[in-house]
Amino acid sequence: MELHGRNESSPWSQRQMCIYQQYYVGTGKTNCIFLQPADRILQAVDNDATAQHDVLSLHVASLSAAESNWGAYLKYVHLEIEKEDEKACFSRVDRLRPHDYQIRFDDLQKVQLVRRRLWKVVLALESNLEVTDGCIKYYHDVVNILPISRNETSYPSVIEQFAIRFRGHLRRAQALLRYIEGTSNLLSKVLEVRQNDAVIVASGALQINLELLKKTAVETKQESASLTAIARHGQRDSTSLKALSRVAMFFLPATLLATVFSSSLIQIRSKDDRAHVATHFVVASEFWVYLVASTVLTGLTFCMVVLLEKGWTSWYRGIRMHRTSS
Repeated sequence: MELHGRNESSPWSQRQMCIYQQYYVGTGKTNCIFLQPADRILQAVDNDATAQHDVLSLHVASLSAAESNWGAYLKYVHLEIEKEDEKACFSRVDRLRPHDYQIRFDDLQKVQLVRRRLWKVVLALESNLEVTDGCIKYYHDVVNILPISRNETSYPSVIEQFAIRFRGHLRRAQALLRYIEGTSNLLSKVLEVRQNDAVIVASGALQINLELLKKTAVETKQESASLTAIARHGQRDSTSLKALSRVAMFFLPATLLATVFSSSLIQIRSKDDRAHVATHFVVASEFWVYLVASTVLTGLTFCMVVLLEKGWTSWYRGIRMHRTSS
């Protein structure tokens, strides 16, 4: 594990490194090929370039570089888990407070990402343990072939120390996996309970709205029935008025004739005062006054009706516009 120095959510990155070593028995020289080497390995090779390399010196340096940052990285992961675990352990479920922890779905996503990184850590530490076992086996194979210097005799114990450290890191990573598993389950339960409470509150509000809508529908139905009854009464009144209008129109000509003949505009006269003498109608010379006055008054009445209807319509529209704007 190495610090990459980039501005990201996690400042650590996992590096994979491969070393291919070829040792020439006759000359005692070593050729090595590094694939994606860590900076610590390159520094160790540069610093020790003038010295005589042992068979396992580069492997020991690689194990040292691989083990150096595991403790700091696992501590960083532990702190990440503690933040989410604090939310899970100290979040209220029964009633939320203004300063309570806000648990969202992205918290579970963060926990899942940390769990994935821990699984990669476990696999990497197991791989490191396999490398240490392979180095010890390689040392024992080399002992039977090549002469070993006094410095190289300490390599098995050094490699075994690295194996012990890798096993400790592995146990710690496995413990963090169990730790984050409990945190994830508790966060899921808290989020589930809060969502259930939110659903219950929403269901109650929906039930209240449904009752209000039902009450409004009943009132609307009653109003509709009242309006229907009023419309029926209006229709009956209209029918009655129509019948009365027809009766009045039926008697209008007779009323007009009776009014005209009962006035002094048309008179019945006889040629002399004797009885049983033929009579005739005499129209008064001022009859044209009646016709002119009737025509003028009829026109004035019609104009007043038209003006009143237009004024009533404009006044009613003004009231509706004022109510709408207010």
